[in-house]
Amino acid sequence: MCPSLSKHKGKLAPQQRFHKGLCQLYGIGTPVNRDAALPLLREAAGQQIDGAALAVADTLQAGDNWEQQEALQWYAKAGAAGDEKATSRHAWLLQRMEASIHLPMPAAKPPDDGAPEPVLPRGYHCHVLGFGKRFCHSALD
Repeated sequence: MCPSLSKHKGKLAPQQRFHKGLCQLYGIGTPVNRDAALPLLREAAGQQIDGAALAVADTLQAGDNWEQQEALQWYAKAGAAGDEKATSRHAWLLQRMEASIHLPMPAAKPPDDGAPEPVLPRGYHCHVLGFGKRFCHSALD
């Protein structure tokens, strides 16, 4: 299925576009292309195709803080639609994010104005976990 979907140039049905996105995401019959896959997966999730919101969230949860925020939204939508995996993954990601950041993240990505990062609250310190992740907590924890 993937090789024919990746070669198809015409209009595809929503379910086929979702499958094409999965093929691109996982490199099945086509090179891995996350950037091309995400718009197809988001479109499918917006059309409430089964599994699409979970696929988007699973893809974004490994990204930067802003992608993780979006992943939380997709997990919540999938969970509201009855997906039990999404509900547990939402809780897991939320817990992971709260443990690895020192301040709540803003709702929208701020402009790159060169402003310094906020200072940690008194008594907080961080441990570097690798891969750019860190765990910050109070000295009293």
